[in-house]
Amino acid sequence: MSRWAIPLAHIGIPVDIWYGQEDRSHSPDNGATLTGRIPGAHRTVVPDIGGAVLWTHAQPILDTLVGHG
Repeated sequence: MSRWAIPLAHIGIPVDIWYGQEDRSHSPDNGATLTGRIPGAHRTVVPDIGGAVLWTHAQPILDTLVGHG
């Protein structure tokens, strides 16, 4: 809940931000603000899932990461 240690506008690598549409624990804007602050970041909101998106959608997340390589 504190400031990031780096200026987000200086990030120069691909960034993917994934959220579950039903997530009630994290940012209520589902990462839209964070995505807007990182150049070229891409936000994916997965419908009908909460905060366990990494556990329920690990394969598509990993595929996305590998695709950046």
